Amino acid sequence: MTLLEYSQLATIIGALGSVGIGAGTLAILSLSLRLNKKAIQLTQQSKRADILSECNSRFSRVMEMRSNPEIIADPRIYYERFWTLQFDQYTYWRKGFVDLEVFEYWMENRYIEWQQNLRFGDMTYQDGFEAVKETLRHTRFKKFMIELHDQGTKWIRESGEFKELQSMHSHGQRRIGIPHANRP
Repeated sequence: MTLLEYSQLATIIGALGSVGIGAGTLAILSLSLRLNKKAIQLTQQSKRADILSECNSRFSRVMEMRSNPEIIADPRIYYERFWTLQFDQYTYWRKGFVDLEVFEYWMENRYIEWQQNLRFGDMTYQDGFEAVKETLRHTRFKKFMIELHDQGTKWIRESGEFKELQSMHSHGQRRIGIPHANRP
């Protein structure tokens, strides 16, 4: 074999080695990407669990307020805390940290309470909402709750709010709390 042939063979072997190294690098990058994606999913699941736990804890604390004589005497304090929690739950749902089924369960309870309109202290549930409604600066939430009180939870899946969230999800803008079976 001549020097030129050895040189060409060395070039071919070097090129094959580079291709092999490149393929190995791509395989490692692909694996790394899959592992990062899984880590992100686990982090999101953990955050969602933390948020649900926090909402449940806050709800329990708000309900405990109902046995406080000072709160019974001025139920507006209770309703301010209660509706602040409802706003936060709504926000978590919109941001995709609460699944639709959980949110619908929470809202079904709000609808039932609206219909029952039980009294707490010198205010009914509806009085409590009306008293706090004007302090809620988030117009979208107020509108959402008014529609919910008028139409019940069946309205949620038919609402512009839900359709907007579906659209945002289908365009990859963010993950929302819509179960896989209900995703577009």
